[in-house]
Amino acid sequence: MSPNGVASAMVLDTTVLNQINRSLLLWMQYTSRGGSLHDKAEDFLQQLTTLLDSFPTTCGCQLYTSDLVLSEQIDPMLPGSRLRNIGIDLLDGYSSDPSFLQRWSDVYTRCLHLENVEADEVGGLGGYVTPDPGIHDLSLVIAALKVALSTGSSVILVSDDYQLVKCIDDLRRIRPVVQLGTQSYETKWLTTHLSLQSLRELHRECGIDNQMWQCVILSYKIHYNNMAMASTIGQRSYQYHVRFARQFLDQYIRDCREKDARDLTKQVGEEFG
Repeated sequence: MSPNGVASAMVLDTTVLNQINRSLLLWMQYTSRGGSLHDKAEDFLQQLTTLLDSFPTTCGCQLYTSDLVLSEQIDPMLPGSRLRNIGIDLLDGYSSDPSFLQRWSDVYTRCLHLENVEADEVGGLGGYVTPDPGIHDLSLVIAALKVALSTGSSVILVSDDYQLVKCIDDLRRIRPVVQLGTQSYETKWLTTHLSLQSLRELHRECGIDNQMWQCVILSYKIHYNNMAMASTIGQRSYQYHVRFARQFLDQYIRDCREKDARDLTKQVGEEFG
């Protein structure tokens, strides 16, 4: 498969998983998912599992992250997890419930393949990039390089971190090959997506419905508007994210029509062979 071919894997960071969580919870509000707080928490876990499982089943993309990012940033069992205490009532309300946190953690353990990254590999890649994005982001780039080498196909690193996306784009442009230990990796196999871009592909492949796709775009725009109001994001990064949100909002009706046509074609094929 060529470097420009269809990717067989996606490597996810915490910003993407947080965006998925925000989208799901907004969708639950819009669809009036009633019941107790406990029922809503159970519904959230079920919907999260279904959405993550949809990537390999509908897009043919296995989901990965690095062992370092899962163990130090993602895992909700960790007090410092970046998925906890993000200002969402449902998740914040359950941030001290060990049973919920364990089952939430189990979703990621089951749905995400882990790529082991060694400390010397992180140090080696750090010598190729300026400025150094930090050990966690470097571990994601290494995970993507390893998956690309083992599968022989393109890998998408999905992140809403503007600096990480820029780091990968610069690495591909400047360093066609990186040497980590005794192994050489070709950077041409790497590409980047924002969470919006990957979730749009999931919508196009009928992995999520039209209302969920609308909630993805709206929650994304709301999140970055709030960050701008709180002055916790730079203007360049804000404009970068908002540009994509506006673009996909403008394309929303067309995307839904195309998705519905594909969905109908699939249903007819299943019924009549």
